[in-house]
Amino acid sequence: MEKELYSKLKSKEKYFIVELTSVTPFEQDLLEKIVMHEKYYKETPFLYLVNSYLKNYTLKDAKNKFSYLGHYNSGDWRIYKFQKN
Repeated sequence: MEKELYSKLKSKEKYFIVELTSVTPFEQDLLEKIVMHEKYYKETPFLYLVNSYLKNYTLKDAKNKFSYLGHYNSGDWRIYKFQKN
């Protein structure tokens, strides 16, 4: 992904991540607790687990590579804004 996206951005260019919050409800710490607890893991829709994991991984990676400029909520959508240094 780095060759395809990150390296192509020029300094000060913006980068956005769009999240559908209704299918990505878990932050990393809660997600880890759910998957470590068999009862909660079996009761939680797999779609939510996978999408939450992907969101958390993508945001963590972006925060390591770019400056985080905040986010904007609109209904079930959240838009994260980053800038390349």
